[in-house]
Amino acid sequence: MAALCAAVTFLAGCKQNFALTNRTFVLELGSDVYGNPALYLNDPETVDTSKLSVEPVSPGITVTDNRFVTVGLDYLSVGEYDFVIRQGEETTPFRIKIKDTKPPALSTPVTELDVTYGQEVDWNSVFHGNDLSGVYYEAPADLSWNTTERDEQIKVRDRFGNSVTQTVHIRVH
Repeated sequence: MAALCAAVTFLAGCKQNFALTNRTFVLELGSDVYGNPALYLNDPETVDTSKLSVEPVSPGITVTDNRFVTVGLDYLSVGEYDFVIRQGEETTPFRIKIKDTKPPALSTPVTELDVTYGQEVDWNSVFHGNDLSGVYYEAPADLSWNTTERDEQIKVRDRFGNSVTQTVHIRVH
């Protein structure tokens, strides 16, 4: 039987049995999503992965350097994507969910700020917040219309609700 399979493998290839470690893989936004079949299999060392390929089924995905990315981006954007592992004509479906669960990063964690009376504060130039999902700042609207010193909570969030709050001591001159 082994000789027969070897001969058939040489000519057409025997179907290998393999199992996925999950039907759905959940990854953080910005994570690399590779096209290596071994990453998605139980016991990949027991499978000839050179006979397998990972292919996107969902539209809008392209391959760059053996990584799946959303067209026009360097990563897969937040969402759910259908893929298959192809073995000849047979396919095994699975899904990859990309989530954004991390708050924005603040390049400059400012704790004190001097502003001029009536000045509108450009929070992005203060904190230099960054997040692949975009950054939004929530601060009191009347921040510089009161000449008292005070502590204010400035919330920096992304469009998925992840946030970080920074307390800033404000001095208005």
